[in-house]
Amino acid sequence: MGWIFYQLARKKEILQKVKNEAITLFNNRLPGLEDLQGLPYTKQVIQEGMRSYPSVCALVRKPYADDHINEIKIPAASNVLINIYGMHHHPGYWSVPDDFDPAHFNAGSDEQRVPFVYLPFGGGPRLCIGSNFALMVMQVVISRLSQSFDFNVPEGYEPKIEPNITIRAKDGIRLLVNKTAQ
Repeated sequence: MGWIFYQLARKKEILQKVKNEAITLFNNRLPGLEDLQGLPYTKQVIQEGMRSYPSVCALVRKPYADDHINEIKIPAASNVLINIYGMHHHPGYWSVPDDFDPAHFNAGSDEQRVPFVYLPFGGGPRLCIGSNFALMVMQVVISRLSQSFDFNVPEGYEPKIEPNITIRAKDGIRLLVNKTAQ
């Protein structure tokens, strides 16, 4: 979520849309589970955040049997690296892949997307069991905090991606947070 708040601080028009959606839906009350369907734009922002900065940048899988992928023989029990970060930033799959653009997840885009090029929680039978819960929590946290606070990036600051098993910002993400004037 830190990366998402960083992008919201950079892109005020996106932050304002998230704020407006939350203000319209919640009207100063706490959200319920049924409210989350009323946050489609916030969900798009979260999906774009997870595309731009996937928690896990790569997965390793071992095929049970010999296989072929694009004419390449993959022997059983070999290690196959799935480059999630690379797929999430590949220009063959995403328009302007290095831009933070929630429109990548407009209604109907899932049906047009090549299967398994968006893997924030893995995929197939190994899909993270907590993926739906994580999305719900992020929708509530991002919409509620965006409704109440303004976010700004300190002058001249740009976080550096530090890939490891997870993608994080070297030295963390620094933001200036101020209570929204009511």
